[in-house]
Amino acid sequence: MIYSGEALRAVAMPLGGLGTGNLALKGDGSLVQWQISNRIDHKAYVPHSFFGISWGYNTGRVLISDELWGSEISDPKTSNDHVVPSELKVWASGLPLVRVASYEGQYPASKITYDAGADCPFSITMTAWSPMVPENPDDSGWPVAVFDFEITNRGDKKYPARLLATLQNITGWNGISVINGRQNPGYGGNRNHADRIGGVRAVTLGNASLAEDDPSNGEQALLITGEKVTLIPQWAKVEELWPRFLNAHNLEDANYSGASEPGATWNSAAVSEVMIEPGQTVKITVVHAWHFPNRYVDYDQWVPHVPKDKSRFYLGNQYANRGGMREWLSSFMPRLEELRSKTLGYVASFYGQNLPAAVLDAVGSNVGNLRTNICMWTENGKFHGFEGGHGVSTWLGDCANGGCCPMDCTHVWNYEQTLVQLWPSLFRTMRDTEWKVNQHPKGYIPHRTILPIYMPPLWERSIGGPENPALDGLCAEILKTYQYLQRTGDREWLDGILPKLKAALGHIWRQHDDQGDGMIRGEQPNTYDIHLYGPNTYMGTQYLAALRAAEEMLKLYGDGDASECRRRFESGSKLYDETCWNGNYYVQRIPEGLTEPYQFGEGCVADQLLGQFWADDLGLGSLLPDDHIEAALKSVFRLNFRNDFVGFKQTPRVYAADHDKGLLNGSYEPHQRPEVPLLYSDEVWPGVEYLYAALCIHRGLVDEALTVVEATRGRYDGKIRNPFNEVECGDHYIRSLAGWAILDALHGVRYSAHDKMLHLPTKSRLSSLSAVLRTAFGPLEISIEDRKGTITASDGPVEVDKTSTGDGPFVLEPGKPYTFAVGK
Repeated sequence: MIYSGEALRAVAMPLGGLGTGNLALKGDGSLVQWQISNRIDHKAYVPHSFFGISWGYNTGRVLISDELWGSEISDPKTSNDHVVPSELKVWASGLPLVRVASYEGQYPASKITYDAGADCPFSITMTAWSPMVPENPDDSGWPVAVFDFEITNRGDKKYPARLLATLQNITGWNGISVINGRQNPGYGGNRNHADRIGGVRAVTLGNASLAEDDPSNGEQALLITGEKVTLIPQWAKVEELWPRFLNAHNLEDANYSGASEPGATWNSAAVSEVMIEPGQTVKITVVHAWHFPNRYVDYDQWVPHVPKDKSRFYLGNQYANRGGMREWLSSFMPRLEELRSKTLGYVASFYGQNLPAAVLDAVGSNVGNLRTNICMWTENGKFHGFEGGHGVSTWLGDCANGGCCPMDCTHVWNYEQTLVQLWPSLFRTMRDTEWKVNQHPKGYIPHRTILPIYMPPLWERSIGGPENPALDGLCAEILKTYQYLQRTGDREWLDGILPKLKAALGHIWRQHDDQGDGMIRGEQPNTYDIHLYGPNTYMGTQYLAALRAAEEMLKLYGDGDASECRRRFESGSKLYDETCWNGNYYVQRIPEGLTEPYQFGEGCVADQLLGQFWADDLGLGSLLPDDHIEAALKSVFRLNFRNDFVGFKQTPRVYAADHDKGLLNGSYEPHQRPEVPLLYSDEVWPGVEYLYAALCIHRGLVDEALTVVEATRGRYDGKIRNPFNEVECGDHYIRSLAGWAILDALHGVRYSAHDKMLHLPTKSRLSSLSAVLRTAFGPLEISIEDRKGTITASDGPVEVDKTSTGDGPFVLEPGKPYTFAVGK
């Protein structure tokens, strides 16, 4: 997606790998949101870390634009990506800046085209990226940000070009407190050194005076390519460095020696100089690398036996298992070209699909949430995640920092559909944590994880959001287990999970479906942070889908409980439809005399068929009558979708401006609205919108689906909100990773690895579909375009089912493409 003008204001793409922390490249060319040292603070800013270019004598520009710094906007209520750090304005004041002509953001790569003015003989672009390789978490988990500059001489004579890269040594900083210039209470004793790593000139940054296990101890590196490179390991003031850089004279004289004084640090700089002939383009690469291995539990886990302020529980980072920074950088740098090719190959493949721009934007941009500091990949190999990062959208307000709502919240991660497709091995570690660590002997799973995982889990105690273990989260674990089996075919893993899955079913049957008829009537804790009571299909369809998924897994073992799952499913399906269908959509039947608040009653809830999404996505069939499913989806669009929010009171949080569009979580006719309605019903959540859209596509309601997706991405167009930060209860909220389901639904191709069965679409979802990502379907290469498709198996024979082709079931042999027609 290309952003320019007003749309540059809030754009900030995160850079960093899986479990490494991140910084972000903002639309003005500055580096913001510095969260590389294991702390979450969306406002964190490190001064004096920038890029510049010079040519000739005493002429150059800092590659940052201040065009939108003074423009006033009506602040969005729940995000702050548009805010320019005050310290940036301080140090950049008076320096010659550029204009950003455009910012092309295709995660994980962003390309800035600069306009350095008519007197500049160069055209300048910079592509920023961090390695990302689907199905290879190790190559997607390097703690680096790479900046590839291309400088073209557009004049008629040769010019010398000098590229400047600078980086502040942040060792000792707590990741949260304000840095004034190079001053911070945590600084002191910092040292930078000239180096050469992997054949590339570099500056390494650290502080040997800190204790080895200090949370703020770590290292950084600044590397730059080129034959003529000058390093300034330690400099103090921009007003000293910049003139020397412009004059290209005695740059080394700007260097300071020794350790920094207490309360201060050093900045580092590297300059690559090259002579450029007319029409010639040169490339210079800068790498920012970091290594902060000492991750600890530094957040409130809401339980008395883990006092965050009086304990230090070590978690570590997976990337530190590669060795020290210099050791792993020596392995990384020789592979830079390979990793660039794979990363940009993913970008070209993904964004080259002939799908609506809003769909690619929704799916692709949110992948970055997995590679921000919202998620951690700990030293023991386990992957974990908060719901989001504290900020203006959470109860702590604009001063907030840290992770929101720890950890691995099952009812929010219920919506997430991306991790299993891109990095299934990490997805599996989350399932292992839930089944093997968190599950109570009675069978239930608390919806939050306590870390380290050797700590006592949240058994028999109040959890928070909701108070009791979330039933939708437990159903999600069953569904995600089947999802992983379909994605990988890993029966050996399932062998060990099966007894735990049966224990979960036993708990639900005793505690929730206690009448044995497939309908849940009692307390139903869920993702709206409340407890519903009485039959409703929001919770009911998730249970029905879980029954079907459990049935399919139990059948693989000849387990007798498979038939019990089927019996309860068939009974529950009939009862839910008879009880909750009101002629237009499904409602909640509140028990007589109930005084519990936050019930939705006769309201129309966007999530009323959430379980049906799961069933369609996993090929489990219809949970309710097809005509009622379609009618309910149409009712949700008719009643919950708004073309604007003028005069509408969004409560308790505001996620849409007056003239935005969006799908409300719930809607009521005036006479239907309870005195205390469903909590969050008056909000718009992208994750809910995305799974509703995916289900609509599965059911042939493509126009409604695309309208909703376009509305969501319209709210995140860069003008006041960041396209790479969909906000709910916190920044980079995990629920938005539901977006991948839209991609799968539009392609209409489903591959089940455990039985090597390929299911093809009998009708096209759009008039033209193009290349499907190979990573989405394992050992298959698939393309669908202009109603013709081609499939090639690469790793072994694959059976194609008889329901999706006109020529019956057959075996697809490796290397022999099969061509099929997709109906209108």
